[in-house]
Amino acid sequence: MQKGFLSYFYQPVRTPALPAPRPWPPVRYSQNGILNRAIRFRFENLTGRDLMKKSFAQRIAAMNEMYKLPAHAAPSVPVDVTSRLVKFKATLLDEVHEIDDIVQLANNGGSAADVAVALADLLGDIMVYCRSEALKYGLPLEEVLDVIMDSNESKLDANGNPIYDANGKFLKGPNYWQPEPKIRTLLEACGIRTAP
Repeated sequence: MQKGFLSYFYQPVRTPALPAPRPWPPVRYSQNGILNRAIRFRFENLTGRDLMKKSFAQRIAAMNEMYKLPAHAAPSVPVDVTSRLVKFKATLLDEVHEIDDIVQLANNGGSAADVAVALADLLGDIMVYCRSEALKYGLPLEEVLDVIMDSNESKLDANGNPIYDANGKFLKGPNYWQPEPKIRTLLEACGIRTAP
């Protein structure tokens, strides 16, 4: 049987099989949340790429690896801990001194947005430095923070109300317990050791 002239142009095209579509993700009801979620869902289904970001801890681990910084899976204290701590203190002090710039910006009539951006950048940088430093020592920072928050919550007074000093720092109530013993237990359970 002879094929017609146009049948040459209408040959079936073989395409690779597409992955099965994923179920529709849960929707967050925020102003832009539904639209952003739908766009991300559509992009992920079309490209097969997952746009979900890595966790903060995973990104810090990748950063430490990229910059060839130490990283330990278990709590460890290096022999040169003193010099490392002195360098870390200097880094944090550089960041803390940026507060003066933010105060000056606010006093000189900087917009609320400019002050908020500067403050967010400052606090974010400090968190990155602290999380990176914790990884250098193999400290399970998220778990340590849970212990510290539990301890902070134990500072309430007998009626369950917070007690503050003049600077707004929480004062210790009658049910307060120190976090250090629980942190020690946590680190010992993780196998704290001396690192080279």
